[in-house]
Amino acid sequence: MKIWIILAVAVLLMVIYVLTRGKSRFVPADINKVKDSIKELLNADYTKGGFIIIKGNSSDQFIQFEHVNFGLLLWWPNVKVQKENIEKLKLELKAAEYFSKTESDQKLENLRYKEFVQNDEGVYVNVGDNSDEIVDLVKRLFRGIFGYDDFDNLKIQLDLGIFE
Repeated sequence: MKIWIILAVAVLLMVIYVLTRGKSRFVPADINKVKDSIKELLNADYTKGGFIIIKGNSSDQFIQFEHVNFGLLLWWPNVKVQKENIEKLKLELKAAEYFSKTESDQKLENLRYKEFVQNDEGVYVNVGDNSDEIVDLVKRLFRGIFGYDDFDNLKIQLDLGIFE
């Protein structure tokens, strides 16, 4: 339970930082810029709390990743606009050979590569550190969940460290 409290505080701090003093803003990006930004995030110091948000043509179409010790962690929040798509997300993840973590062991620190877990905050997915695979997953989720495939007209917000 302690990890959930720490994670909740970290997410809250990230949101407050981005809203009040964040250096990063959404910028136009094609899929190559998305890939370059993911690589840049993966090469940054994960202890500084970096993240990337990839957005389609509406505010409801977004995917976000946090940089953690094992690579990137996809977080699909349990908020109204995303909650409606959680079942689609799980179907897409399973089709991409991701596996649901057992309910008896839902600790994020035990989440292995290609495993996901759902809790009250949303769905967390260990997507690892292979930028090509992560970009393929981004495309798959945008197509399968949002019906979006205009990968030359995305927007990204990249922050390499909110705890600097």
